Order: sequence, then C-alpha cells, then structure tokens
Amino acid sequence: MTAIVAMIHEGKVWMGGDHLGSDGFTKNEFVKNDKVFKNGDFLIGYTTSFHMGQILQYHWKQPHRQENLTDDVYFYKFVMKSFIDCFKDNGYGDKRGVGWESGEFLVGWKGRLFLVENAHALECEKFGAVGSGSYHAIGALKALDLVKVNLSPEDMLGTALVVSHESICTVGNKYTIISED
Repeated sequence: MTAIVAMIHEGKVWMGGDHLGSDGFTKNEFVKNDKVFKNGDFLIGYTTSFHMGQILQYHWKQPHRQENLTDDVYFYKFVMKSFIDCFKDNGYGDKRGVGWESGEFLVGWKGRLFLVENAHALECEKFGAVGSGSYHAIGALKALDLVKVNLSPEDMLGTALVVSHESICTVGNKYTIISED
C-alpha cells in the first residue's frame, strides 16, 4: 500500500511517507491523510490500514512514564502495551496464535527507530522502512549512504520515496517528511 521510510541522522529520527491508498489494482492519493505524523514525543509512520493509522494518530495516547525507568523498559513494556491496548479498545487487530496481530509501523523516539509489527518491536540501527515500497526505499538509502552522497536527510528520504514510486505501482509520488524536534 505504501512506502514509509526513516533514518537516524545526527541523533535525530527523520521519517517520510507517501499518501497513496491502493489495493494493488486501484489507487488514490489521499493528500490530507498523512501516514507519518507526531503523537506526543513519538514519530509514527504506518502502512497496512488507514484504520490502524487513524487509531495511532487520534486515539493512542503516550503512556505516563514513571521515574527510574530505563528507556528500554518504558518503550518495550509500557509503550508497546499501550499500542496493543489502544488497538483492542478501538476494534482493530485480532488475537491469533501466540500474540496480537495488527499491522506494521515505524516509531521514532529519542533518536531511536523501531519497526513495530503485530505485538513486537525491533530496533533499527540506521534505516527502517515498511510497506510495499520498503525494499526499494531501503536499497536507495543504503546505496546513497554507501557512496557517501552528501545529501540532507530530507533529500535522502525524498530520493528513497521517489525510487519506490518509480518502481512500485502501490507507492505514490506525493509525500510528507517530518523529524524529531
């Protein structure tokens, strides 16, 4: 359905995503519906479902952080649980097998980047991507990084999104790029 791509640059997360909605056969640009946004202290970029993204953008609330928690304990124990609880409370996802199934999204927080899929999160070292254009976007970012092209984070992410759009029919040519403040 999309390409959501992110990178860590100088201790800050940058994230971009297209606006296309597609079922693989038809497509529509939804320019008023950003698939990348800020919610509390977090950057979030989603694929899989507009319903899931709207839950993350409009219903999910960043959980209160108790003192003396490490960033890892706060994120993996409390933030991840809050995502799952929010999906359940808003009728999204399904309990199958050993865990909760929902969709894929990227989360940027405090200079860290996470790929969230269903009920688990994996931390990305430098780049992350989800969606139908993810392989092309990651390939473009890694190629630019490998040849040491001196581009701004916005230009690197924009290039990755254009490469995805030019290669994958379910990635649009209009996109938004945001960063942590």
